[in-house]
Amino acid sequence: MREAQYFLFDYIERYYNRKRMHSALDDLSPVEFRKKLLHNQVRFFGGTL
Repeated sequence: MREAQYFLFDYIERYYNRKRMHSALDDLSPVEFRKKLLHNQVRFFGGTL
């Protein structure tokens, strides 16, 4: 799990638009979604990255 979190974080930091809101992330920016996910305020149900 820790390795997956590292690679996801690395992908977001390098390649993903971190500020624009995304409908797939419940209309949150990737940064906001990650913060809420880490604090168990939202759930990630899968899908494609």
